[in-house]
Amino acid sequence: MVISPHCSAISIKPTWNLALLLILVMMMIRVHGQSSTSGFISIDCGNNGTYNDSITGLQYHSDDGFVEGGLSHKISTEFMADAASEQAKTLRSFPDGSRNCYTLPSIIGKKYLLRALFSYGDYDGLNRTLDGSPFLFGLHIGVNFWDTVNLTYWNPSITAWKEVLTVAPGDSMSVCLINFGTGTPFVSVLELRPLLDAMYPFVNTSVSVGYFGRIRFDEVADFITRYPVDPYDRFWEGWSSYHNTYPWINLNTSSQVEILPGDDYFNVPMAIFQKATTLDANYYSMWIGIEKDNVDSKSVRLLPIFHFAEINGSNPNRRNLSTSGLKGGLTIAFMNMVSLENLDLSHNNLTGGIPDYQIKSIKVLDLSYNQLDGPIPHSILQRYQAGLLDLRFACSVAQSFRLD
Repeated sequence: MVISPHCSAISIKPTWNLALLLILVMMMIRVHGQSSTSGFISIDCGNNGTYNDSITGLQYHSDDGFVEGGLSHKISTEFMADAASEQAKTLRSFPDGSRNCYTLPSIIGKKYLLRALFSYGDYDGLNRTLDGSPFLFGLHIGVNFWDTVNLTYWNPSITAWKEVLTVAPGDSMSVCLINFGTGTPFVSVLELRPLLDAMYPFVNTSVSVGYFGRIRFDEVADFITRYPVDPYDRFWEGWSSYHNTYPWINLNTSSQVEILPGDDYFNVPMAIFQKATTLDANYYSMWIGIEKDNVDSKSVRLLPIFHFAEINGSNPNRRNLSTSGLKGGLTIAFMNMVSLENLDLSHNNLTGGIPDYQIKSIKVLDLSYNQLDGPIPHSILQRYQAGLLDLRFACSVAQSFRLD
């Protein structure tokens, strides 16, 4: 399945570029700071020891005591050396029974991020993911359906994962693998991460939200960014397709990227906000396609969410919002851009009056060739008359201004 949201690339003045940072698809995140791993549960299924992961530093435990039944396995020797992590080397399969469950301790009414990872690695020597037959099984949280794990034609060396935001129904949470008769269910890793009550306000006791993708736009070495960069251990997938490929341009800054008041709902890690991707000045729009294997497009509803930030740049030839096909009234949301210096809205189809933009940083405001009318607000006119603002309003026949 492919979704192709259209996003206009915006650019203003050489002092900064408005850059596309990442897409969060399927999940809207509203979070506040948390740095402790208290309450983290990390289970290496099929392993019989406890160890600290060399990449994240998180402590992983055996699944003994969390589940009854099943068989412990190691992945095939040919995949062992290139395993994505220590946890990907072992797994537990459930050849018997239609339903086998892990029991994880939880706090009733608390929100959690629950993640399960699956590394087949041809552990059974049957080449099940590539033998041409369906290989899928189900996941439940208690009696409620979570997702279907479809590994049909999946590269056996690759790790798949499923993630859900949910509220614990009691002092324990059951994670169950359901046998559909189309391949033996198995699991490699289970991870439970507690969240603050203010996070994900749309998640409640009757609504859980599944993961589709969480993507960062920049140039990074690792495909997955997670803890400790993200204190909630969310997975951020790298957008490697366009790295160093014209007309995409990678940006980065060592300065802090501050969240505007009232806009800190997502709590994106600072290290991710300090890197971004934008377009060359000769381009004014971009198409972004996101594809997932083995997804039933008829049963999935997606919510694309974009993050933008002001990243220092040095390109004096940047344009976007001119000639961008903008319609409707001017929004006061531009007032949130406290460092805005150059706002070019010319050659669009904007209508109505001009809001009272009290942005002290703005030096150029071009409203030419729209369908605006009414008086120019006093605060804008005052800055214009004082020589602090280059105000441009060349008029089309449908646009008129009054200098009241």
